[in-house]
Amino acid sequence: MKSTSFRQNIKASLALTSVLFSAATFATPSTSTANTYGNDVFNLAKLYKSDTASFALTGRLHGDSVNVDSSQGDFDDTVWRRFRFGFKSTFNSDFTLHVEGDFNLNEEAEYNRLTDAYLAWQVSDDKKFKFLKQGVGFTADGATSSKRLLTLERNNLTNNLWFSSEYFSGVSFEHTLSNDMKYKAGIYANDGADGITSFDAKFFTLLSLTLKGNSSPFWKKSEYRFDYVYNDEDELADTRDFEHVFSSSAKFNLEKWNLVSEIAGGIGYAEQDNVWGVMVMPSYDINPNWQLVSRYTMVKGNGSNSVRLGRYEGKAVSGRGDKYNEFYSGVNYYLNQHKLKLQLGLQYTDMDDEANDGGKIHGLNISTALRLYW
Repeated sequence: MKSTSFRQNIKASLALTSVLFSAATFATPSTSTANTYGNDVFNLAKLYKSDTASFALTGRLHGDSVNVDSSQGDFDDTVWRRFRFGFKSTFNSDFTLHVEGDFNLNEEAEYNRLTDAYLAWQVSDDKKFKFLKQGVGFTADGATSSKRLLTLERNNLTNNLWFSSEYFSGVSFEHTLSNDMKYKAGIYANDGADGITSFDAKFFTLLSLTLKGNSSPFWKKSEYRFDYVYNDEDELADTRDFEHVFSSSAKFNLEKWNLVSEIAGGIGYAEQDNVWGVMVMPSYDINPNWQLVSRYTMVKGNGSNSVRLGRYEGKAVSGRGDKYNEFYSGVNYYLNQHKLKLQLGLQYTDMDDEANDGGKIHGLNISTALRLYW
């Protein structure tokens, strides 16, 4: 019965994907308009613009159709993964106000929380402050907006180490030292307030350094990123239970080929053991519309139940494990760059659970997604 249901779900997902990809193909009239589909509609969000000020509506709408099948448990669903709506306004060419809320469109539509609610001050061309609630990015995928991910979900190394609540109240400073180097430093309240912080917990700090490398026979462009996070322990913190997080990642480009790699780790506190892992993600741009992506992720914990599963595999089984391996292959179709794209991904997950208390899983996940933002 289970295998029949899974086959039916796969057929439904593939049928939906075929319809969406076919519609997308016919919707793009020619290669001359590739990656510009719907520009007139997207431009409607830009309500006002002058030499010194602008006002635009912002948001994103993400939908997922997911099928997880394993001998330990199954999960399938079609959901609105994200819906956010707000505005961004600039004035005097130096200040930006961005306010955006997160809403749940599944079942009864409801407001969840504020995501962005910040004021940015561009002090000069190379220096910028950001105040109040803002996205805090570290690790390769954690520093990448969900609008621009090449895979349906962030890799599980990021999922274990990064603070997936993502938006925290604080102050950050970004300084571009040269064309090849910049750094960012920030201090943030680590509570999980739905709005601006209520200072119920303590704080964490982030220091990031980004370097651009020289070209070589093996790549045309390269970029290297180093992240360090110190997180002050508090039982009310809405962060992962790591006191220190370290990440070193790199991006390479050669014509149509791209490669992202990372090694990262965290030193846990309370009941969280230390965790480390690696991630490698090559991709190939077939043309301006079509892209192939693959990814390997390994996450290893120093104790039982130290490694958590990804979003949807974690709904198929409820526990944690101690060693995680993932292989992902997917295809993306871009109608208007990352503003409007369709994704199909096949993922094999293998989690060992030394404690044998519900975290073991060996299975497949086939998923399709719609990604839209404005």
